[in-house]
Amino acid sequence: MEPERPILEMATDPALAKASPTLSFRHWLPLLALIAALVGLTLVWRLTPASEWLTVERLSLLIADLRAHTFSIPIAIAFMALAGSLAIPMGVLIVAASLVFTPWQGFLISQASIFIGCMLGYCLGSLTGRHIIHQLNGTWINQVSQKLAQRGLLTIITVRVIPVAPFAVINLVAGASHIRFQDYLLGTMLGMLPATLAITVFADRFHEAIRNPDMVSIAIVLAVLIVAYFALWFLKRWLTRRNQ
Repeated sequence: MEPERPILEMATDPALAKASPTLSFRHWLPLLALIAALVGLTLVWRLTPASEWLTVERLSLLIADLRAHTFSIPIAIAFMALAGSLAIPMGVLIVAASLVFTPWQGFLISQASIFIGCMLGYCLGSLTGRHIIHQLNGTWINQVSQKLAQRGLLTIITVRVIPVAPFAVINLVAGASHIRFQDYLLGTMLGMLPATLAITVFADRFHEAIRNPDMVSIAIVLAVLIVAYFALWFLKRWLTRRNQ
């Protein structure tokens, strides 16, 4: 493979398109069905009356009920990992957990649920789609997958910092690609760390800024977002230099 060849050029190369092996629809069906289901759930949570159940207030009440349990933290981790895997926005879950638990408990619960959720999604994507990508040897899909895997860590950090798709969909697609598990896992944890830390430590301020916006709350939220942005920018720049 030509390592510096642009992805768009590979995707439109007639030679690669002509060389594509034929795979029946049934080979693609499990992966496509899962992606369609997750995209569908994302739309349901955002565009239907079900979105009323995904407010910070409702989720906080639900998690607060879990806190009364002896094993409240493991249960909260399992609940958030499952909810994130069902395309419920992780940001809302993190804020809700941080309002119920202490900031550091909320941070640890959030990081653990991200860890478990991304492992589940990656493994599911690997089981349903990786064999298909490998069978497409010589095609543009296979080459794009390999090219992304060459800078797997940076690729994952980028899509976590700038979420181009829901958390659960990224997990599934990454598992089906050539991106190594260790790059994927580390990239996810690093890419989501600043935002998760900011949200959990300043969850009350974020919530207050949404419910009753005032200059102080808005200023704190903006300051946190700016610091998180520059932290991620420096991390991305360092990783780019390291890969070069």
